Amino acid sequence: AADNLIGGTTAGARNVISGNREGITFWEVGATNNEVQGNYIGTNGTGDAAIPNDFGVMVYAPANLIGGLDSGAGNLISGNRVNGVSLSGENATGNTVQGNRIGTDAAGTTALGNGDSGVFILGADDNTIGGAASGARNVIAGNVFGVLVATQDVDGTIIQGNFIGVDATGSAAVPNAQSGVLVWGKNTLIGGSEAGAG
Repeated sequence: AADNLIGGTTAGARNVISGNREGITFWEVGATNNEVQGNYIGTNGTGDAAIPNDFGVMVYAPANLIGGLDSGAGNLISGNRVNGVSLSGENATGNTVQGNRIGTDAAGTTALGNGDSGVFILGADDNTIGGAASGARNVIAGNVFGVLVATQDVDGTIIQGNFIGVDATGSAAVPNAQSGVLVWGKNTLIGGSEAGAG
């Protein structure tokens, strides 16, 4: 299933996807160029309490966008029992996770953590978490691990422009319980020299 939009950038387009085993899953290699925008995944409709999925968003496919740069494109992915976003397997390449709140409430001020990782990457290369562009920042806070690149074979992850372990203003701690970023993979870029990449 390719080229689908789940949600949208207006409040009326929002789905509340909660209480399932898996909130959203892109399963096979053909599930590409999909966009997930503006949804509450693992919370109630006001985004201030958990109604957990076991897993929030699971991606086994290439070139999907979770969130986006536009106003309203970011998802709230919080309160899930295991991971907020999982990028897994050799087909899950070239995906982008940006503009989301992962592990906080909708306001981005209070922890509403996922039970393990905010973003979990396993055997999946060349994925981008955040970015230097305006609007690309994820707030990844209140989880056990913020971003976990879980295996040594993961190559080419880019982690840029995010607020990790703080609130949406960057001025107050909303700690991840273990690591902000834990990397086992290779050729990982954390931050960068261009404006907005830090």
